[in-house]
Amino acid sequence: MRENEIAIPEPPADDRPNDRWQVDVDQQRLLTWNGRRRRWFWGGSVGTLALCLSSMLLIPPTTMIKPGKLAAPHAQILSGSVGKERCGACHDGASLGIANWFSGATIGHAGVKQTELCLNCHHRTISPNLARSAHNLPASVRNQLSEAFRESAKKRGDNQGAFSLASARKSIDQDNLECNVCHQEHHGIEGTLLAITDQQCQACHTIQFGSFAESHPQWDEWPYGRGGSLAFSHATHEGTHFPGWKNGAVAFDCNRCHPDRKAIAGLQANRQGELLRTVAFETGCASCHDESMSVASASGIAVLAIPIIEADVAASIPDWPTSAIGFTDGKISPLMELLLRADPVVAEALHQVPDGDLSRLPPGTPKSKAITKTIAEATATLMSEISTDGHQALLRRLGIVGGGTLPVQSILRTLPPQLIQSARERWFAQNQVTVNSMPALRLVAAGEDDLLGDDLLSGSLLDEQSDDALLDDSLLGDPLLGDPLLEGDAVDPLKPPEPGHSQSERLPASFDATRLAQAGGWYRDDLTMTIRYRGSGHTDPVMQGLIEMFSGLSDADQLKKRFMGLGSVDACVRCHEGAVRLPASWEAHPTIGGKRDFTKFSHRPHLNVSELGQCTYCHEVAKIDSESASTEAHQQVDFNPLGQQKCAACHTAQAASDRCTTCHRYHIEH
Repeated sequence: MRENEIAIPEPPADDRPNDRWQVDVDQQRLLTWNGRRRRWFWGGSVGTLALCLSSMLLIPPTTMIKPGKLAAPHAQILSGSVGKERCGACHDGASLGIANWFSGATIGHAGVKQTELCLNCHHRTISPNLARSAHNLPASVRNQLSEAFRESAKKRGDNQGAFSLASARKSIDQDNLECNVCHQEHHGIEGTLLAITDQQCQACHTIQFGSFAESHPQWDEWPYGRGGSLAFSHATHEGTHFPGWKNGAVAFDCNRCHPDRKAIAGLQANRQGELLRTVAFETGCASCHDESMSVASASGIAVLAIPIIEADVAASIPDWPTSAIGFTDGKISPLMELLLRADPVVAEALHQVPDGDLSRLPPGTPKSKAITKTIAEATATLMSEISTDGHQALLRRLGIVGGGTLPVQSILRTLPPQLIQSARERWFAQNQVTVNSMPALRLVAAGEDDLLGDDLLSGSLLDEQSDDALLDDSLLGDPLLGDPLLEGDAVDPLKPPEPGHSQSERLPASFDATRLAQAGGWYRDDLTMTIRYRGSGHTDPVMQGLIEMFSGLSDADQLKKRFMGLGSVDACVRCHEGAVRLPASWEAHPTIGGKRDFTKFSHRPHLNVSELGQCTYCHEVAKIDSESASTEAHQQVDFNPLGQQKCAACHTAQAASDRCTTCHRYHIEH
């Protein structure tokens, strides 16, 4: 049958082009290709929309969207298995809601408390209270720094320079700066959060400057007189102590004390592998200073000492040692005076003793005798308390006078109370007789035929009927003749030693600490009636504890000056100047690159340059006159100023970088 002979039904009245259905041969409706496509499109769209809506309802928006790759320090937020917040770790959940998706990026991010979210991880390095403040410093500190910069600029005649850098723009709120002002994310793993342009740094300052070499403010006083905690003069060591290196002696070498190593002699370098500020005493100092320090500390330091008092004063003190009777003498040790200060009455008496030296009191006056009696009784009481209560007696007294408990622990840890107890039992003998004072004698000149006559030795002087006036002399009735001291075997220092007994056996011998206590420690000296401590060398913990304890006293306190002037103590604080005030500093800490400074510096990259490998390229030791060298005066500035041009020779935009963040840090610890 021909095609034109097929019976085709009439199209419906509403038929129009591109209709989605057509008539099949059996006169059934059949979807066209266009019709089928439309059905799949709308069906898929509705299904996809339903899936998206269900996902939005079931999956939190803070973990569903990944807007872009993060920098390496933050990559674990999206890819790691530790945190589950994902986007919510840095973005507020309110800004990630469905409604905010259709309101634009700016509106959606408005009011986001992103800084608080940053501090959830960075609260250990940045104070939450100062996170939004410029340089993480309070306004009072910023104002002080600005004023200091202005004064420095005025002295140098620089009207812009540091003056302009210290002035902030009024249009910027210096106490409401968000983290994302400088730190921008979503630039991929190769991006760096620290990539800040100079324009960003200078946005807050009033006047900007161009390149580092041409317009950076000049500095003329670097290193600004910053000395370390150790007293060390490079000039005297180079010019006075090491002048013979040309003749074969040890040369003055910077690397000897500042080695380029990770660790040496037990001292660790910092995390960046920076040069050591100094080496250990045993490595760099002991070869020259160990012998002199041993001589200075040979006799040790007196902790307790029995003073010598007059006989009539000793008579009123029970069991006072006979060896401590005589002319008023003795120096009160600083530590004993500190312990005796716990009694206000004794403290007042000690205040009247010049420099703690009893021999400087006016002899024989009632006031002097009252002072010596008060101090002597307090000394006996102190030894009795220590013998009975041990360390608790010392802690109790130091607590009254304000001595720190931390440094005292290192002292008490090595002090045996039995040492004080045995000294008290040996020096303060029981049932000791009192001593009566001898009346004054009148000296007369003897004639030729008086006492020197031949009849002096005759028996007539002993005759009861003799008329000799000597028999009626009042001296024969003096109580001294009946004094019990004349009974028994009294020790006469002028009497020749008896057979079989040497003079040294009858008198207490001085304790030779140099021979018997070479390693240091506590010891008792019966000859001087003192309890002393001999240091064990460098880094002795007891000496360190004593110095820290006295460092807590006021600088105006004469007792602190007396203690610091002792030979054993002076051998320590002469070099460790940072230990005389609290908090005591015994080690040399790096002063360059600390997180409290705006300027940061590292020797590590500079040492890779051949010319900079020699320390003298930047650090030129300042010359001093002969008078200063002879007195070993410690100077805060050992080097000539380092000019800006030496830095600008390498730090350019095309070479070693001249960006602000190369040498300066924004976040300052407070």
